[in-house]
Amino acid sequence: MARGPLRLLIATPIYPPRPGGAANYFSLLVDRLAARPEIGRIVVLTRASRGLPRRARGPRGLIVRILPSGAGATGRMRRAAIAAATHAAILAAAWRWRADLVHVHTTLSVRGLGLLARVTGPLVADMRDLAARDDDVSVESYARCAAVIAASENIAAFLAARGVAPEKIHRIPIPLEIPRGRSPAEIAAMRRALGVPPTAPYVGFAGDIAAGKGVLELLEAFGTFAAAHPEFHLVLAGPSRPGEVAAEEVKRVAGARVHHVGALSHGDTLGLIQGAALIVLPSRSEGLPRVCLEAMALGRKVLCPPGVPELERACPEFVLPDTKPATIAARMEAVLQSDATPTYDFTPHDPDRVADQVCRLYAAVQRS
Repeated sequence: MARGPLRLLIATPIYPPRPGGAANYFSLLVDRLAARPEIGRIVVLTRASRGLPRRARGPRGLIVRILPSGAGATGRMRRAAIAAATHAAILAAAWRWRADLVHVHTTLSVRGLGLLARVTGPLVADMRDLAARDDDVSVESYARCAAVIAASENIAAFLAARGVAPEKIHRIPIPLEIPRGRSPAEIAAMRRALGVPPTAPYVGFAGDIAAGKGVLELLEAFGTFAAAHPEFHLVLAGPSRPGEVAAEEVKRVAGARVHHVGALSHGDTLGLIQGAALIVLPSRSEGLPRVCLEAMALGRKVLCPPGVPELERACPEFVLPDTKPATIAARMEAVLQSDATPTYDFTPHDPDRVADQVCRLYAAVQRS
């Protein structure tokens, strides 16, 4: 058991200025944890980023950018080498900064958590999405951790179904700050910067430009929808990888009415969401997607992916029953014609409330 304030190491490959929901999650969590008296020091270990120093001051600690990148890695030996380098970096950081507890994002290496847990001491795994389920990855290593944070009900159910002990699974929602609405002048400036016509209504998408996010289905659905609504545009925001089939298709069809604006900062993504007539996320699977929550917090209409119990209970009429292009197009038509907007209880996502739950979990792990 640690003496005094907790010395915490958080290891995640995705941290600002990298875009994405995981980056927003860990950044907000670190900010809130840094304000807690029981937290003494926080070292965030993340991937190297071009143009950024390897080490910088962070909230009550450091941000250390030395983890290797797995982008574009192919072949078993190459992936194994990246995993080994990642494990070595986490072990070295835990020793260097005398970490009492390691909180690790499971996307770093789903196979190595058991080894890390044996060497570093208490280890909390944090599963933010359903990539492990989608890729049919074993979760045996998660079961060797002291605890596993599940961001949503479907993630918790997946872990339990794969044999992780129920007492190790802790359902802790993602923290969410209610976004500040932008002024009409700010939205107009954003449109100009992104090359979106100033008055045209648009359907928005924010996420990886990848097949798993339903981008191909959305493109086909928008083609059907736009035939009846030529005034509408489609704006896609998010990073793309060379060779990804969805990214290549977006590149092929981009033009006067389909705009790929690339990866945006979190603030600009919120502006894009606010300016949209409708946000659509037709992912094949999600945990609890931040973009949908933020769209609802900004009072926008949204079509959420299927299979997310929290959304299916809160706003079933705004959840896609499936991700077939014809279904997406029909629901776009219906939602845009309706006067209704989705409602959702954001109380469980209060950042201070989430930080309190995480701190209680840390304390329980240290006592065990």
